[in-house]
Amino acid sequence: MRRWLAAIRILAVLAIATLLPNRPAMSQQAQVRVHCKDGVEEVFDLDLAQAQLEVEQEDDEGGRRKIFVPKPRGAGDTLDDSAKGGKEAEGDVVTTVRGDKIVGKVLSIETGGRLRLTAPHFEGEVVVLASALDTVELRPKERTKGDDVVELSNDDRIVGEVAAITPEAVIIENKATGPMKIARGIVRSINFARGALTAIESNFESGKLDPWTARGGGWSVVNGAAQCNTQGNCETLFAKFEQTEPVTMEAKVASTMGRYIHVEMILGANNTEGQYGTNSLIAQFYASQFNLMVMQNGNMNSFMNRHIGRMMTQATLRVSYDPKGNKTRAWLDDTDLGEYAIPGALPAGKFVMFNVRYPCRVTRLRVVQGIVGPSKTETEETTDGHVVRFVNRDRVAASQIGLADGKVTLKTAFGDISTDAQKVQNIAFLTKGVEKPRRQKGDVMVETADSRFTLQFDRLTEDHLIGKSAYLTEVKVLRSCLKRIRFNIYK
Repeated sequence: MRRWLAAIRILAVLAIATLLPNRPAMSQQAQVRVHCKDGVEEVFDLDLAQAQLEVEQEDDEGGRRKIFVPKPRGAGDTLDDSAKGGKEAEGDVVTTVRGDKIVGKVLSIETGGRLRLTAPHFEGEVVVLASALDTVELRPKERTKGDDVVELSNDDRIVGEVAAITPEAVIIENKATGPMKIARGIVRSINFARGALTAIESNFESGKLDPWTARGGGWSVVNGAAQCNTQGNCETLFAKFEQTEPVTMEAKVASTMGRYIHVEMILGANNTEGQYGTNSLIAQFYASQFNLMVMQNGNMNSFMNRHIGRMMTQATLRVSYDPKGNKTRAWLDDTDLGEYAIPGALPAGKFVMFNVRYPCRVTRLRVVQGIVGPSKTETEETTDGHVVRFVNRDRVAASQIGLADGKVTLKTAFGDISTDAQKVQNIAFLTKGVEKPRRQKGDVMVETADSRFTLQFDRLTEDHLIGKSAYLTEVKVLRSCLKRIRFNIYK
């Protein structure tokens, strides 16, 4: 028996040495207890901290022997006390589908699905299967800010400079990817920033609420969206903006926590007092209701109530305001909710506001000049072709559109038109027949500072992320521009 206990002592020390390599000497003593089947118990001390990694071994007669070894005392502790001091870990952040977070330097993600990560506090490399990954957050060293925005039918957006448009493809040059060829069939619209009339644009992809200002503590920016987690309170975003000409406010909202949308879009506010200002136009989207109200000298008047016909859990909401005509118009996704006269007059608007009362995520919040509805609605009102808007607010319907060498060519019912690209504000492509990229197992969402697009993931190297799709062909993204990779995106 004594020989067996001595052997157990040796095995315990070897096991601990294996499990805790290069561990600094600890002054605390821990006991190792060996329980034999016949009830005999042997206790001895080892130079360890308190705690309990359990190792079992079976003796010749079938009895179980347990060795208790240290574990951390709390969630924030480490075995060598290195977590003390309150310093936040720095580096890439890997989050698994179980919610585990690992901080270090991502070396690579190999073809076939293994992420390799290292850090000074790890001995060797940590390997995580790609099937277990949720998000990989990297530390970009370069911004990819561009001018033009190409929006795809699956809500991906790519920012850069549009170099060419053909019947088959749109070619956009982006610092992160170089020239990218996008199949024309999945392009929903192109916004040319050099002629843009966007007054206020959300910048949530950069991790900031700017240019919006939050009132209340319920707002945060998470994964490229403004997120509000409070319920019942009025949480407000507002921005200063003089409104003397027609404007349209647009919000892309998705409810969270199993609730429905409850938001208010406020235009023409003369100040930000209270929830609506002293004077303003208020459009409320609540559950399955759409309501229009006007605030005049602090008194509210509801002048339109409408049942939507479905419960709103996610939607693109648009509300326009024409100060001169004293009218408002609204859309829910592609549905025109109608135009309404505003009772009474409002003073000149100086602010726009956005109120949230139930938890939700807002991926887009912007204000544009003019009465701008969804592309589909406007296209159907004019023609079965594409719609091109110019900086001077002219609008032309075209059956074919081309861009080459800085010139835009249009084939219209009245003949061919050629103009400088500098004069074009926006192209809304015909929605009929627009494809949606096919979902495939292994797709990831790739994000830079201002772009996001879906790829069939291949690998991540020290210099590039490499992937491909039937609509973008092969894409190589500079690692120095990468912000985030989201795995397992189809849940």
